[in-house]
Amino acid sequence: MRDHTPQYVLVVDALRVKDATALATTHEKPWFFLYDNTPWKAQLKNSPVCITVTEDDAIWSLWQSNSLWASSGVLFEFENATYQEERIDTLQRLITVNSEDGRLFLLRFYSPNTLSFLMAHLSHDEKQIFFGAANAVVTTLNGVASNTSTRHEKTDIDITLTNMDLVLDNQLVEAMFQ
Repeated sequence: MRDHTPQYVLVVDALRVKDATALATTHEKPWFFLYDNTPWKAQLKNSPVCITVTEDDAIWSLWQSNSLWASSGVLFEFENATYQEERIDTLQRLITVNSEDGRLFLLRFYSPNTLSFLMAHLSHDEKQIFFGAANAVVTTLNGVASNTSTRHEKTDIDITLTNMDLVLDNQLVEAMFQ
């Protein structure tokens, strides 16, 4: 029988949450640096950390109850059958994105504020590209510690959009950096 329990990856800004890797290791949670094996590898010390969590984890509880954790990470939900490589690829594709005019920029998609802004402004197809292999992305409510969360779900599965690179409207890029 197939396990339908989702796989969760919490992407945390390790520059803000200094003990993220230590806590993941202490709680025996698999983790990796987002920038590992990417062109950003030289910046590994500045890399966000991706921690595999479950709903009953101490780290999940921290993310919901601690304001620093809540404001420093977002949770990606994947189907249980999604391979680890697909989960990593989905997250690493979001490190940098292009604007329509070809400018490349670093996207802090793991910031609840950035994620909320993007979800409010991306088109349907852009959201599908953003999600990649993920079914949903979750933030704590307004990046504040609480048991309430905001869930952004993939509305449909269009396999042609899953492996595309995200390209953002020039005006959206300008608005993000104001």
